[in-house]
Amino acid sequence: MYSRLVDVNGTKKIEINGKIHEFCGYRSFRPKEENIKNFHDRGFEFMVFIPSGVRNMHDFPYSPFGEYWQGDGVYDWDILRKQIDQFLENAPNALLAPMLMLDTRDWFLAEHPDCPNSFKDFSQVAIWDVWRDCAMRMVFDTIDFLQREYPENIFAIILTAGGTCEWFTGANWNTSTTPTREHEAFQNWPSNIEHFTIPTPQEMDRTSLYMYRDPVKDKAAINYLKFRNELVTETINYFAKAVKEKTENKLLVGVASGYVLVQNLGAKRGVASADDVIRSPYVDLIISPGCYGLNRTLDGSSAAQAPMDTIRDAGKLMIHSIDNTTYCSNHDIHAQMLQDGYHIKHDTLEQSIQFSKREAAMAMAKNASHWWLDMYGCWFTDEKILDQLKRIREVATEHGKDPGVSVSEVAMLTDCKHSYYLSTHSPYRLEMVTGMQNRMLTFMGCPFDPRSVYDILEDSFPIDQYKFYYIPDSLCPSDEVRAAVKKLREHGASMLFCNASGALTDEGFSLEAMRDFTGMNIQLSDKPDRYYLLEEGIANDSGYTRIGGTSPGGQKFNPVLQCVDEELAYAGRDYLSDEVRFAVKDRENGKGFDAWSFRGRMNDYTLRPLAKKAGVFIYQEDSLPMYANSRMVAFYDHKGGTHKMRFPYKDVKLVDQFTGETHYLDGNEVEITFYPDECKIFFYEK
Repeated sequence: MYSRLVDVNGTKKIEINGKIHEFCGYRSFRPKEENIKNFHDRGFEFMVFIPSGVRNMHDFPYSPFGEYWQGDGVYDWDILRKQIDQFLENAPNALLAPMLMLDTRDWFLAEHPDCPNSFKDFSQVAIWDVWRDCAMRMVFDTIDFLQREYPENIFAIILTAGGTCEWFTGANWNTSTTPTREHEAFQNWPSNIEHFTIPTPQEMDRTSLYMYRDPVKDKAAINYLKFRNELVTETINYFAKAVKEKTENKLLVGVASGYVLVQNLGAKRGVASADDVIRSPYVDLIISPGCYGLNRTLDGSSAAQAPMDTIRDAGKLMIHSIDNTTYCSNHDIHAQMLQDGYHIKHDTLEQSIQFSKREAAMAMAKNASHWWLDMYGCWFTDEKILDQLKRIREVATEHGKDPGVSVSEVAMLTDCKHSYYLSTHSPYRLEMVTGMQNRMLTFMGCPFDPRSVYDILEDSFPIDQYKFYYIPDSLCPSDEVRAAVKKLREHGASMLFCNASGALTDEGFSLEAMRDFTGMNIQLSDKPDRYYLLEEGIANDSGYTRIGGTSPGGQKFNPVLQCVDEELAYAGRDYLSDEVRFAVKDRENGKGFDAWSFRGRMNDYTLRPLAKKAGVFIYQEDSLPMYANSRMVAFYDHKGGTHKMRFPYKDVKLVDQFTGETHYLDGNEVEITFYPDECKIFFYEK
C-alpha cells in the first residue's frame, strides 16, 4: 500500500494507491463485531484501533484482547492478529490505522524500577534512551508484522504516548525518580544555553513579576518548562521521522496533538510547543477532539481544541475526534463516568443526532476530516443514528469533491508558548482563550478562524482576508511577532487585545512595549480589580448595560491596568473608580481601530459589534452557533424558532443537505425556522 496526502483545491486528502479518499472514520477502544459491520455496511472504509493492554484513565485496559507487546523484542502476534481479523472479518475492505502506544509497560517498569510511568509523566521518560530504543524496536517490529501479514490494509501509523494517548505529561514538579538523569538532560538541552539547574517546586510556582514569571528572575523556571515541552515535541519528531524512513514514506503518520485552545496551563501538560508539532515535516495527521464542558452542551457550540486553520495551512489533515457519549450509551457505566466530567449527557436520540451533525459541520467548514470515537462499543447502536452518520459521511464526501475555502473575516491568534510565563494558579488563559471563549466567538454571528499567532510570520498568511483580530495571550511576543502585528495594523486590520499583551520582554515588564504592541496607552492602576460597565454601543449590542471583568472563582488580576488614552471611541469604566478597563480607539489614519480589555471573557454581544465596526459581514444577530466556508454554511439552534439571516451571495440556492429545504438568495434577508436542538447544514448551489 502507498498512502500519502495530496492537495485538492487547497485542502489535503488521502490518496491510497492512486485513489483519492475523503476520510470519515470509525474508532473504538472495544469494538464489537456488529459495530464494525454496521459502519462498514454504511460505507465507512477507514477504521482505527489501539492494540494496547495499558490501562486507561478509568483503570480499564484499552484493548479487550490483551497486551501483545510482552517484553523487549518479545510479542504475541496472535493477540494482535485477532484484533485486526475482527475488523477484516466484518469489514473486508477496511483501511486500518493502528495506534501504536509507546508507553512503558509493567514488564518494562519491573526491569527498570528507576524509570517513571510514561502514561503519568511522559517527559520524565522521554530522556531515557533505554526506553526510546525499546519502544522503537516495538514500532519497527510491529510495522514489519503488519506489512508482512496485512500489506493491503494498513494506511497509517498513529503514534501515541503519555496521558490518555495524547502526549500529555505530568503536572507535578520535580517528581523524577532519577533527578541526576533529568539534570544532565536539562543541562545539555539546546534551549538551556545558560545551563540553569532544575528549579525547586517553590521556584516553579513563584511569579516574581506580578502574576507573571519574570523573564529574568524566573528564567530558570521558564527554561525548564521549555525543556519539558520541547522534549515532547522532539520525541514525537524522533519516532515520526523513524516511521517515515522505515516505511519509505509509503504510510501516513499521525499524532494526537495541538491542544492549544483548551489547556489552561499548557506548559504543565507538555502542549506549549504544539505549534512546532503542527509544522513538523514528519507528521501528516493531527488528531484532536472537540473542547469539553460548556462547548459540548446543547445550549453551547462545537469548538475545536486545536487551531484548525493553522493545521490546514501547515499542509496537514486534521482529524476531528467526535467522542461525546450518545443517548445509546447512557446505560453504560463508563459513559456515566465520562458524563460526570467532560462529556454531556443527551436525553433523546434526536439530541445525539443533531449534536453529531453540529460536530461534523464544524469540521467540514474547516476542510478537516473526522472520526466517530465509539469508546466502549455502545455509542452508536441504534439504526437511526447510524443512518444519520452515513448521511453525514455522504455530505462530507460531496463537500470534499469541491471543498470551500475560508470566508472568515475574523481570526483569533493564540500564542501557545505564553503559558511559560503564567503561574500554576493563574486564571489568565481560562478567561482569555479556553473555557467559554471559543463558544462566544462561535456565537457572534459570523465564522472565525482559530489560528496560531505564528501563522502571521508565514509568507503565505492571507493578510487581505481578515478585518478583525482577537489577540488574547501574546504576553511575551518575539520581535518577529511584534513586527508582524504592526504590519497587520498598518494594513488596516482592527484588533482586540487583552490584559498585558506585549508587556513582557527579555528584560522584564514594559508598559512602553505593551503600548507599542497594542496601540493603546495602558498604565498601572492602584485601584482594585472590580467589575467594569459596558454601556450599549460600539462594544455592547445587547440593549442594556452589561458588566465585564468577571472571573472564574473570583480570582483577581495583578497588576490592575487602565487605559489613559484621551480620545476614545468607547470606554468601559470601573463601576466605582471610573477608570477605563475596556477601550476602543480609532486610528488617526482612519484605517481600523485598536481595542483592549483588562479582563476576559469576550462575550458575543461585545465581539459582534466590534466585528461590525471592523467591516465584517454578519450573517445573523441571534447568537446561533454557525460554521461556514465558501461552499457551505451550518447553523444550530438550541431553543428553536425563526431567525432572519443574511448571506454574502446572490443568485444561488441555499439547500439543506438533510431535508432538501431550499432558499433562494437574492441579497435580501432569509427567514429560516429551526426546531429545538436542530442543526441545519446548507450547501450553496447554482
